[in-house]
Amino acid sequence: MNSIHKINSLFYKVIEYEKQNSPVEKKYNIDSISSNQVLIKISYAGICETDFEVLKGELDYYKSGWAKYPIIPGHEFSGVVSKLGSEITNLKEGDRVVGQCILSCNQCEMCLTGRETACVKRKEVGVLNCNGAYAEYLILPSRFVHKIPNDLSLLTASSIEPLAVVLKGLNRINLNNLTISDKESILIIGAGTIGHLMARILTFWGHEVAIVDSNKQRLHYLSDLNIGTKNKVKNYLKYSHIIECTGDAKSASKVINESAISSNILLMGLPYNKELVDLENIVSYDKKIIGTVGSNAKNFKDAIKMAAKINMRHFDESVYEFDQWKSAWDKHRSKKRLKVKLKIGS
Repeated sequence: MNSIHKINSLFYKVIEYEKQNSPVEKKYNIDSISSNQVLIKISYAGICETDFEVLKGELDYYKSGWAKYPIIPGHEFSGVVSKLGSEITNLKEGDRVVGQCILSCNQCEMCLTGRETACVKRKEVGVLNCNGAYAEYLILPSRFVHKIPNDLSLLTASSIEPLAVVLKGLNRINLNNLTISDKESILIIGAGTIGHLMARILTFWGHEVAIVDSNKQRLHYLSDLNIGTKNKVKNYLKYSHIIECTGDAKSASKVINESAISSNILLMGLPYNKELVDLENIVSYDKKIIGTVGSNAKNFKDAIKMAAKINMRHFDESVYEFDQWKSAWDKHRSKKRLKVKLKIGS
């Protein structure tokens, strides 16, 4: 084994949620791996709001009892292959990689009909019954691990997961580049991680894009693009597509009610609300409303290619050492950076 990636200890450091609202530093044993698994030495982990939703037990996974504590959070990550199972031929030790979040069973009806993100037996890295990347090491089945090209840094690669989520959402509403689809007028609500990536991809593809956010700094991160930036929007009628990225239920309801006839609405955020919508409005005005979550292997492969084509530098500007995770959380909560990351290994 290459000495750079040699495992020097039987133990590794993690941040574990022992129970609801109880994050602790711990040492885990490095487990043996099966013939189809990969041991990844984590390089960087991105901090996501979902990490805190898991901590607080706010997701339905935890409210229903499907997901259990303890769990190690972290689903946006990059790393280096440290050890391979005996049957793996598509990777080698020392490869620089990223990994999918949703781990489907590949056997249920959902998986066999191409809907693996809805797998009834799925696990989700750092979210649902599978330990994540707030750790020095992570074990995954090899089919969920993707090699990254030499010209993509491990720091930037730790944002491949949200990029894949965005591409999956755009696939859901059939938005593509202008060699395939017509030019569309698109409004993005929310300029956080997902909205920012939406704006960059859709602009790269040639669409007419406007984005709204009350956070001026987040809008400034998009100042290199020729798009419309707004603090608020008064008229939704000019947009053929509206993409709601905040997860705010009132925002989603307003978009549904005030959008144009025959508009397409993509809900990327997760509203924790059971608010009723005007179903007559949807039907009478021929609107298409689509939700989306997660990503699959194709989305990851497409995201790895897309990362080289768009400006990702603002995702790499706030990096904390692993033992500074509490300070990193504080920075994330301040919303003063587009993305905050933990540097976990070399």
